[in-house]
Amino acid sequence: MTTKTMNVKGTIVNDDMGPVYDFFKKSATYPSKFMSELPEDNSDIEVNINSGGGIVDAGSEIYTALRNYPGHVKVNVVGQAASAASIIAMAGDEVVMSPVAQMMIHNVSADKFGDDRDHEHVAKLLKSMNQSLASAYSAKTGLDQSEVLKMMNDETWLNAKQAVEKHFADSIMFDEDQDAAKVLLTASADTDGMLSLAALQAGREAMLNAQPSKPTPPSLAAKISGGTTTVTGTAKPNAYIKADNKDGKQVAESKADDAGKVSFTIKGLKAGDELRITQTDGDNGTSKPAVITVSEDEQSSAQSSTELLAQIEELKEQIKKSKESAEWHDFFFNAQGGQLNDD
Repeated sequence: MTTKTMNVKGTIVNDDMGPVYDFFKKSATYPSKFMSELPEDNSDIEVNINSGGGIVDAGSEIYTALRNYPGHVKVNVVGQAASAASIIAMAGDEVVMSPVAQMMIHNVSADKFGDDRDHEHVAKLLKSMNQSLASAYSAKTGLDQSEVLKMMNDETWLNAKQAVEKHFADSIMFDEDQDAAKVLLTASADTDGMLSLAALQAGREAMLNAQPSKPTPPSLAAKISGGTTTVTGTAKPNAYIKADNKDGKQVAESKADDAGKVSFTIKGLKAGDELRITQTDGDNGTSKPAVITVSEDEQSSAQSSTELLAQIEELKEQIKKSKESAEWHDFFFNAQGGQLNDD
């Protein structure tokens, strides 16, 4: 198996904020995008971290995903792992720091408006969150939680050598004997890199205006005849058509032709079954499903009735002939005095 390299770079944000950062081409890491890149075969991964932190809940979610990951997780702190990013670093089975890297741990902070009761509630919440994060640091380092909480209270910065001494990291890259303490860095873990709420809202509106509208559901009908359901109608030219049953299981797929005409068949359905059919084109994405109900093919039903009546008439004619033959047999038998001869 190959080792996959993943990155925690820029501001750590939640899933709601992430697409806005992507839209503005600002460096950010968010849980859904990060976790979607985890290898499906559970092969070993290396996570390169250079982040000043961000939203603690997002960092905790990534930390948990890495702790649960079955493969070996090696964390490389290549710049800084500050605040929420340092929590992610603690998820590594092996944590290695560049000799010029820094790690920072501190208390959780929050902006809050309201009266004294609101602030008291937030204070309790922040203390609880600090204890939760301290437990992650203690699990990695073996340090007593009270010592870790004091380091968080003091907003503690650690160079590579100090991080190894305190067991926040396991080793130093390149030359483990060099004195990392001699390297001076200017670093900041404030939130200057984070977008304001107003900017986030403006970004969401800009994204909505920039995104093309999704296609409308395809216009289709489903008729069943002789155990085969035929779906016909129209969609966008060359659109991909997918049909699911009411439970969401795919039962068929097809493609509209150059003129937008759709025609395909499905086995195993019955009249009254419900289908949910979407169309997807490369420019506008996937439509909402068209919900249609399978119905009997009236023409086929009428034809079946006609054929059945014809069969009944033919059967009646056969019975009539059979009766006539029986009557003639009785007459001939009696005429021979109750005896039948071969000649």
